[in-house]
Amino acid sequence: NKFNLDMRITKYNTLKWILTFINPLIISITYIIVTNVESIVLGSIVGFLIMILLVYSSYEIIGRLLKRKEERKNV
Repeated sequence: NKFNLDMRITKYNTLKWILTFINPLIISITYIIVTNVESIVLGSIVGFLIMILLVYSSYEIIGRLLKRKEERKNV
């Protein structure tokens, strides 16, 4: 919704495949970082923050790339 992607131009399958690869990458990066933290409480806080940052930044990048691709098809 943030980027107002036109789903007639941006295919649902494309979006589905991109998210299928990005989500496990986010989870695995978060897991690797959390397992290296000694404290359980600190690990939970760091894991939560890392997860939020990775989700927001990766979805932001995906949205911008798809919006740019969508604008090129309209020209």
